[in-house]
Amino acid sequence: DVHIAQLLHMAELVLSLANNNSATANNLWPQILSYDFWQLPTELIWKLSWKASEERSNWTELLMSDTATRHIALFFAHLAPMVSIETLETMLDYLVGVSELHSKAKEVGLRSPFYEYNFGKRARQDSVSSFWVLLSNLTVLRQHLREHKNQDKSQLMLLDMIEFSRAHRDADIKVLNTSPYHEAADAVQVMTAYKSKGMEFEYVFVLACVDEVWGSRARAQTAKIPLPPNLNFVRYQGASNDERLRLLFVAITRAKLGLYLTSYESNFAGRPSTRLQYLNEQEIGGHLFSSLLPKPKQRVIRSRTGTPEVTELSAYWQARHTSPETIASLHDLLRPRLDTYQLSPTHLNSFTDVIFGGPEHFFLNTILRFPKAPTVGGEYGDAIHETLQWIHLDQKDTSKIPALPEVIGAFRRKLDARRISDRNFKLLLERGTESLRLYYQQKKQEFKPGDQHEFSFKNQGVLVGDAHLNGKIDKLTLDRKDKFITIVDYKTGQSHDKWAASNPKLHKYRQQLFFYKLLVEGSYEFGDYQVADAYLEFVEPNTDGKIIDLHVLFDNSEALRLKKLIAAVWKHIKELNFPDINGYTKDIKGVKEFEDDLIEGKI
Repeated sequence: DVHIAQLLHMAELVLSLANNNSATANNLWPQILSYDFWQLPTELIWKLSWKASEERSNWTELLMSDTATRHIALFFAHLAPMVSIETLETMLDYLVGVSELHSKAKEVGLRSPFYEYNFGKRARQDSVSSFWVLLSNLTVLRQHLREHKNQDKSQLMLLDMIEFSRAHRDADIKVLNTSPYHEAADAVQVMTAYKSKGMEFEYVFVLACVDEVWGSRARAQTAKIPLPPNLNFVRYQGASNDERLRLLFVAITRAKLGLYLTSYESNFAGRPSTRLQYLNEQEIGGHLFSSLLPKPKQRVIRSRTGTPEVTELSAYWQARHTSPETIASLHDLLRPRLDTYQLSPTHLNSFTDVIFGGPEHFFLNTILRFPKAPTVGGEYGDAIHETLQWIHLDQKDTSKIPALPEVIGAFRRKLDARRISDRNFKLLLERGTESLRLYYQQKKQEFKPGDQHEFSFKNQGVLVGDAHLNGKIDKLTLDRKDKFITIVDYKTGQSHDKWAASNPKLHKYRQQLFFYKLLVEGSYEFGDYQVADAYLEFVEPNTDGKIIDLHVLFDNSEALRLKKLIAAVWKHIKELNFPDINGYTKDIKGVKEFEDDLIEGKI
């Protein structure tokens, strides 16, 4: 429900302001300001984003200083101190706008326009029924929350609802409104395959026929909840292939007249799914077929109903910023920014990544500069990178490699400066300490005072055709005598010892190294050097405790393809042409097809 999603995000903003979590608040502000009921011009939101980025300003302070947004910032600022005092119901009344906030400063406009805009007298004709749906959904959400908290009489707070919704998102569990007042007259019975044993129905719908649910990749919902090592024995580890196949057999044999098997190409997070192995689906002539199904029904029918409901909800607020009409109408506003734009390898990969947003994601985050909330993995990676840079700087100052305890101490300080919870800090500190210990033992001799760390090519005048390139390389090792350079790109997370063509992440990494070669050899400072080697250095060890380097062999045809891709993406960006990617599969095949279509000018 769009309205529920909006209220939850508004509640998260209130909590982030109450906790002085500016990173999360900055991430939420553009989304919340984009809701129609504030009636803010799109142009204003873009200008605020650019100003916040250029001045490194806190969004809340910026909104307070702007007359057009001051009343919105004041509304949330006045709500923030109330999260630990007022009940959930009272806070929702304020967010919905059925109650007005009172302040000593007597500021005007401290009432949310949410209700009046969506359900008031001037709202659309179906507003009354829509409001009852909202109330029904809120009631169901509150009831689920009470059951989750196992309390009937004690007061619920806004934090309870947000933690509840976050837990469901993390576990990929939907909260459904199954109220009899909300269900259709032709509702179906929903049950597990286990529950259906011994029962029969005229028609049966088997949902989610993908390997992640019914096959070898299946995991119980409880497997998504982390357990300490001493309690892992309580977790149900899943059945054997034979048991899973028997369970699927039970499900499909409940039908007397009709059986519908449904699947999906990607989940609600946009991650590609795996075809169910038991159906032996094969792609022939652009269509999927299962030779194990009855002959007239072997062809898989692809749905034409559009994207999943949750995907539409997640992109609901973005549509006003990314529609071709909006971009065209605000072309003159964007033009000065494009005149000084430089393309980095991260930008290129973001534009072509059809798995996680593609051109639309690129436009929101790179051109409009909408802030993103830092992830735990990202904060950890930044702390590791900063620690490696600190080793280099300390070596240059003291002419020697710092001792391991000093390195661990530096990492602790870098990690402590990131905004992460105490629990995550402890886990990441242990993980990083062990990784850096092994890395230090195996790689300390490779640090040289003449190396260049975190070298930026912003002012190096690198051009590929008309495209002005930019980027920052983790480490450059220089052979000043023979004019050779080695490129090193640090990576955290799972290590790889070979280039797997089917891995989208490795495809990006490989493309990144080729891009770095263009930066180095086309730069003002290193134009007379030749890149002799380039590799990924995985800072975290593999299962054998070894630090892996993954080298790339430069291929002329691959380098030429990258130059053509850069030229094509550059042209699209300059023309503010951000293609629709709905026709591409969310996997490495879709990424490469999209890249090829860009290069060949098909889109």
